Amino acid sequence: MIITLIPDTDLKQKDYRLIIIKGIANNLSVYQISEQLGINQWEIKRELKYMKHNKDPLLKQAYQDKEKHIEKKLLSNILNDKFIKMTGVELSEQSFFNMINYYRPELMKVINSNNEHEPITKLPSNVKKTLIKNGIISGRSGGRGITTKARKFLLKKID
Repeated sequence: MIITLIPDTDLKQKDYRLIIIKGIANNLSVYQISEQLGINQWEIKRELKYMKHNKDPLLKQAYQDKEKHIEKKLLSNILNDKFIKMTGVELSEQSFFNMINYYRPELMKVINSNNEHEPITKLPSNVKKTLIKNGIISGRSGGRGITTKARKFLLKKID
């Protein structure tokens, strides 16, 4: 038997619970769910709190579905898919190649040195941050070096 805090009206209490769960799975706000049911949004919030307290498995599944729903609609995913269709390469991979080409002289100095850490520390901090963000250099401040992927790309370009 499911006990809920929502008053027993035309809809059964189970129906209220299922509508709330479907609303959450479809990424609806509490206000939108309350409009569908025609009851106060505070009663929806109280019901959600009650279901969370009782560790309702359907509510947990609804939140997981909500995350999947949000992930599908992320603008970055849509733009990345369009970019792949146009170029055949992911956006992050293309920015990696662009950064290697742009910072080629600095990176060649790093590769040609005996100790990679010293030339990297001499680079301006904004350049280091950009190279780290794009996966070209890695490691902590005590021992930074060029990643193997970047090294292969740089050495392949030379040959």
